[in-house]
Order: sequence, then structure tokens, then C-alpha cells
Amino acid sequence: MNATSEDHRKHLLDGLRRFLPSVRQMAGVRRIAILGSIVTTKPDPKDIDILVVVADDADLAPLATCARRLQGHAQSFNRGTDVFLADERGTYIGRTCHWKNCRPGVRLALVRRN
Repeated sequence: MNATSEDHRKHLLDGLRRFLPSVRQMAGVRRIAILGSIVTTKPDPKDIDILVVVADDADLAPLATCARRLQGHAQSFNRGTDVFLADERGTYIGRTCHWKNCRPGVRLALVRRN
């Protein structure tokens, strides 16, 4: 790995270290898994993929806020993040919204189905 690749991985992981404690304490968050190239030996991961399992009644707004902070951090050095959501039954719900204002009529929804 060159210094730039090592720096990108380190900066992505630094952002993740700030994201995890905030999300862990949120009501309705059941499990968090880190996925994708960041958990491999790939020299220069382009993003962090995170799966968050949530209860049906979880308030997703605080989670989306934390996800946007992590995305902003990663974008500051041309990288990205995706926060995928699943319910406790293992059903994929979608992704957190990347937009600050995600109410109907402004953006489609807090959660985008893909």
C-alpha cells in the first residue's frame, strides 16, 4: 500500500469509530455489521458499507443524521459510505437518506429502497 491508500483506510476507519458509539446507543438499533472492502485487505477501499438492523418502531432520523455525518467525512477525501437497513426478521428495508431534509414532498423518504 502506498501512503495515500493507507491514509484513506485510516480516515475511513476514524469516521467509523465516531459513527459506531452514537448509533449503538440509539433506541431500536439491534445490530451493526461492517461489510465490504473496508474489512478486506483491499489496498484502497472506496467506501464503508454498514448494515444496521433496527426494530420496527425505531426512529430512523437520528440514524440518518449520523450516516450523513459519516458520508460527509468520507466525501472530504473522495470516498463514500452506505448505511443499509434491515428489520429484525432480516428483511432489507433500504438505505438511510443522504439528504438533510427527507420529508415527503422535499425528498422521497428517510429510507430509500434500492
